[in-house]
Amino acid sequence: QPGTRRFVWDAFADLGQVTLSSFAVTAKVTEKNFQVNVTGGTGSGSFVQGKSVTIAAASKTGYTFASWSGAAADTGILGSATSASTTLTIPSRDVAYEATYTPNTYTVKFNANGGSGTMLVESFTYDVSKALTANAFTRNGWTFLGWAESADATTAKYTNGQSVKNLAASGTKNLYAVWDPQGVQLWEGGPYWAKNNLGATTPQGTGYYFWWGDTVGYKRVGDSWNAVDGSVTGFSFTSANCPTDNKTKAELQSAGYVDSSSTIVSTYDAARRYKGAPWRMPTSAEIRALFSNTTQAKAKSGGVTGIRFTGKDAYAAKSIFIPIIGYAFETSFKSSYKRSFEDNYVQFNISKSSEGTPLTWCATVGTKPVSYSDQSYPVVFSYQCYSDNSWNVIYASGDLRSGCGLQIRPVISYGN
Repeated sequence: QPGTRRFVWDAFADLGQVTLSSFAVTAKVTEKNFQVNVTGGTGSGSFVQGKSVTIAAASKTGYTFASWSGAAADTGILGSATSASTTLTIPSRDVAYEATYTPNTYTVKFNANGGSGTMLVESFTYDVSKALTANAFTRNGWTFLGWAESADATTAKYTNGQSVKNLAASGTKNLYAVWDPQGVQLWEGGPYWAKNNLGATTPQGTGYYFWWGDTVGYKRVGDSWNAVDGSVTGFSFTSANCPTDNKTKAELQSAGYVDSSSTIVSTYDAARRYKGAPWRMPTSAEIRALFSNTTQAKAKSGGVTGIRFTGKDAYAAKSIFIPIIGYAFETSFKSSYKRSFEDNYVQFNISKSSEGTPLTWCATVGTKPVSYSDQSYPVVFSYQCYSDNSWNVIYASGDLRSGCGLQIRPVISYGN
């Protein structure tokens, strides 16, 4: 229109006058987590990319950590794939690790525990069964029962040659031989009494007959006494065969039959000769202690009459049987014997006068004790039960002591 004025707004021009500093602009970034999976240890979880994470293997009995297994790309980012505890920086992916282990090896040491001999240590691998080395230790007078984990055990936990595993997680495992005496202890601190007479294979069996000082032993063959080793036949048990007859203590020591403590030397100990140390003949003190620490009763074993010696109190379940088997006299065999008190040669005999059969059962080499109370001597001994059933000590004369063949019941000292 004529005279009309038009206005046009230049928005862009005005906008140019607006400064950007007058606006706050915020950029929102979304973080992504990645999974770490650990088998056999700790450290599993969900973590953001770039985070440092520690993983650690769990302890495993009997095993030693070896390495982390997984994809090469995963193990390659570990600080150390062979360290039980290590770190990694979380990549832009999930990762997985598994702890691997190597079984430990350990050794078993065998201890003789009173026996003798040598055994090498044996190597084992954890979780792998293997037989224990067969026992090579020996202990004369004792039977090997097996192995225990302590030296004072009386029962075995592992048998000889048993297949075992995992006795130890590592290091060395000590096993101790368990020994059972081939005898019976009838009272606390007392010796172990053999179950059979020397030369017998059963408690009721007839063993060998020995004269005073004899270590060979004789058997009755028909009407003859023959040496066990075949060296003599038709032997006569007489005083003439006893080189130590009527010798005093000092003379016996000088002749080498007993030592300074009046204990018989092993050369003249028949029990030791046949069975080896620590078997020996009992002393007179042990014989007296046997009667005072046990109860005695007539009994039968395998049809053979004898006396059973039974322990008391805590030892009431323990006993030994002594057969009534007579004795040798000169060239004959005597099945009965009864004698009253005589001199100081100690010999005991067990018999029932009603049966007239003696129990001559421990022919130990005797000496000539100064008195009955001299308990240090090994002795030939017997015992006698009179008609009133009372037990009485008898003292046999020198000729009977040296001229009779009696049997031996060996012992092992307590603690051997």
